[in-house]
Amino acid sequence: MRCAFSCFIKYFCVFIIVARPQLKVNLKTPHLVWGVANIAGKIFVANDNQNRIKVFQDNPPFDALQDIVVDGLQSPWDIAACPDKSQLYIADRVYIWRVDVSSSPKSNDSICKFIKPNFMPYTLSVASTNLVITSDDGHALYVYNADGYFVCHLLPPHCLL
Repeated sequence: MRCAFSCFIKYFCVFIIVARPQLKVNLKTPHLVWGVANIAGKIFVANDNQNRIKVFQDNPPFDALQDIVVDGLQSPWDIAACPDKSQLYIADRVYIWRVDVSSSPKSNDSICKFIKPNFMPYTLSVASTNLVITSDDGHALYVYNADGYFVCHLLPPHCLL
């Protein structure tokens, strides 16, 4: 299956964007931070060995808000946000979880096991409304649509292997 991302992925080793942080913020969390996402005026933080996502305001003084508890989430690796759909995606060792943050994510309807890939997910990114996942071995990219259906599998250029 031909993938719309293939042209971009073929050349991603050429384009490198370097950004310098404009602001250093101490988000008071006692655990290692594995991923950070920003959406809907909030900062979401995935911590190691936690079944919860820490939530902070995205402006000074970056006050802590109510955590999002994700029953069943184990050791999240990464988190990504889709502003178009007001959703967070969280990768742990087995699942990709989806959290709808358009309202207060307190009900079980707003949190679900979204995808159970046949590999261990490692990093996440959102392109348009597609979810891009790298495997733990780093040798492939997997693209899923907003409904959780597999779109395509991409191998990176040889210069990255």
